[in-house]
Amino acid sequence: MRREPIQIGAWSYVKFRKNILEFKAKFTLQSDRTKSLKNKMYKCMLTFSLFCFGFFSASMADSFNQKAHPITFSIKKVSEGKYQLQMDLPPDYGFQKLAPHKLLLSSKGGLAVKKADLTLTGPTHPKKVEYFEYVKAMPLTLEGKGSLELNGKIFYCNFVKNICIPGKVSETIEIP
Repeated sequence: MRREPIQIGAWSYVKFRKNILEFKAKFTLQSDRTKSLKNKMYKCMLTFSLFCFGFFSASMADSFNQKAHPITFSIKKVSEGKYQLQMDLPPDYGFQKLAPHKLLLSSKGGLAVKKADLTLTGPTHPKKVEYFEYVKAMPLTLEGKGSLELNGKIFYCNFVKNICIPGKVSETIEIP
């Protein structure tokens, strides 16, 4: 018994070819939809990231422009070459007595720091014993003219909010 090969008729070949073309069209349409959806998703992510970057950079610029602590510094000339560095806080604030305060001085533009006693001393605060009421002026011996840069960390407390904060100091004071 001999078997005859199965022959696909013209009609079934046309159906088969039509099915393949329909599948390709659907697949192409689905991939186009997927690409379109991916493009929309990328555009949304890009817009969101640009918005966040703009907001973040604006808020950072504001924080860089604003002072991060309430401590004010001033320099008073006592005599030729002798100055006093004064640190002040608003009312209801105090400097911590036993905290590891760190204050560094550097000079620019022809100014030279010859001698500086940067230890915090002063009377005890009447409300709280652990704090200075104010800090006495610190003696400095400077030579020349230029700018004096103050960098460091000063620990102070807000008595109203009952919190203590390490204030990062970065100030520049001009010495005429």
